[in-house]
Amino acid sequence: MFEFGFWELVLILVLVLVVAGPERLPAIVRTLGRWAGRAKALAGQLKDEFEREVHADELKRTLRDAENAAHDLDAGLRHDLDPRAPEQRGPRDG
Repeated sequence: MFEFGFWELVLILVLVLVVAGPERLPAIVRTLGRWAGRAKALAGQLKDEFEREVHADELKRTLRDAENAAHDLDAGLRHDLDPRAPEQRGPRDG
C-alpha cells in the first residue's frame, strides 16, 4: 500500500528530529513502531478471516454440488427402478 524508500525514511526522520527534538525522538520512533506492529497484526487477522470465509464459501458450494448430484442420482435410480415407467411396460400395458 505505502512504500517508502530509504531516502524517504531519512527525510521523515530528519523532519521529526527537527520538529520534535532529539530528546523526544526515541519515544516517537518507539510509538510509531508499536502502531506499525499493531497495524501489521490487524492486517494479518483480516487476511486470515477473509481466507477462512472464502474457504467456507468453497466448502458450501462443494456441499451443494454434492447434494445436487446425489439428488440427481436418486431421481435417476428411482426412475430406472419404477415399475410404472413407460419403457419398462410391456406391449400389452399400453
